[in-house]
Amino acid sequence: MNGTHQLQRSVVPRQTRGATCVRPGTGVVAALSEHCGTIGKPLPRSRRETPANRWSLVLLAASVPAGWPLPSYAGDVGGSVSATTNYVYRGVSQTSGNAALQVDLHYQTQRRAVVGVWASTVDFSGGRDASVELDLYAGREWNLTRDWDARLGYTHYFYPGDNAVLRYDYDEVAGTLTYRSRIGATVAWSPNITRYINGWVARNEPAVSYELVATQPLFNRVAAVAGVGYYDLPTGLRADYGFWNAGVTWALGRAEVILMYIDTDASAVRSFGYERAANSWTGTLSWRF
Repeated sequence: MNGTHQLQRSVVPRQTRGATCVRPGTGVVAALSEHCGTIGKPLPRSRRETPANRWSLVLLAASVPAGWPLPSYAGDVGGSVSATTNYVYRGVSQTSGNAALQVDLHYQTQRRAVVGVWASTVDFSGGRDASVELDLYAGREWNLTRDWDARLGYTHYFYPGDNAVLRYDYDEVAGTLTYRSRIGATVAWSPNITRYINGWVARNEPAVSYELVATQPLFNRVAAVAGVGYYDLPTGLRADYGFWNAGVTWALGRAEVILMYIDTDASAVRSFGYERAANSWTGTLSWRF
């Protein structure tokens, strides 16, 4: 959600939609991680993984706001379970600064296409009843040249049990372009954002998010990640803002640990409040299957 709910799955998700995913994801600029897309969502590993394509997955995951899993090179069913100290999406907490549990289940084909569902507990103040976020997603990845890769995806954000007059369900299409598995740029567009922020209302209006993410392997399976983004919300809300994050990821077999520092500009704090948009540290533990 955006107003009383927004941001995560993150320059990230509603991203870190998986890990600390500043979603979707992710998520704040996304918890750059092989298992986090955002907002924010867990990302499956390719069966033909090499050091080079592993970091390519890391970068793509970090630059995708929706936060859904990256396609692998073999058809398969997979998923992940994560626990995070704070579900942050594009710089704004989706749990009012509290912890969250997140689950992903997906199917990926040999042609690098993927479909799946991602879920997270949420906690929105302001009288909203939703306690769970469900993201239905589909996408595909292409190798353009030796140095360039592209990805296109669609996500439907659904909040069952949200009985407020203004329902926050919405759709989003995101395109990502990466260079040499180190730098990625994402543009995400939504045609139907509905939000209530500080007395201003937007109903089914367009919104656009711009994100730039970079990753650098350090040693063994540890990587440094950083990202910046800007969320252009409907004009009537007067709530456009910038966000950024930096941190490290550590892969341990099927598990992964993510430590991320997340911050936003003053506009986000005015729109969403100090509890949801102020600078913070988040930690996430993910297990994939």
